[in-house]
Amino acid sequence: DVLDTDDDLIRSVIFGVSVALAPTITIGAGNMLAWLQRHPDALAQCTDAARAGDRVRLERCLIEAGRLSPALNPGQFRYAVADWAPSGSHGWPRVRAGDTVIVCTATALRDWRVFHRPGRFDPDRPNADRAM
Repeated sequence: DVLDTDDDLIRSVIFGVSVALAPTITIGAGNMLAWLQRHPDALAQCTDAARAGDRVRLERCLIEAGRLSPALNPGQFRYAVADWAPSGSHGWPRVRAGDTVIVCTATALRDWRVFHRPGRFDPDRPNADRAM
């Protein structure tokens, strides 16, 4: 239930507000709503699911909107703690300990090798669980 919260979530929100950073879930929800406002057909599917009380369908619609407009766009910056090379990395550079890398979440969520027609809103896509 949306109103069910736990102490960890409450602490996260309070901490995020106190240091002037929005927690990722807040950014994600805002991105979903903004994306849906720009795509009336997708918004209608969400609205229909909500009005019907179909929580499963509503969740699938929201996850799909989140896939198309992720909170961490383009991704997350990280520091490599050890030397590393991607498996099968034909032509990809080695990562050295201490290098800054970016995990490209937004790109991965539109990867045509994983998602058929990745730019299309499809809450019924068979691999929707791989989006988040």
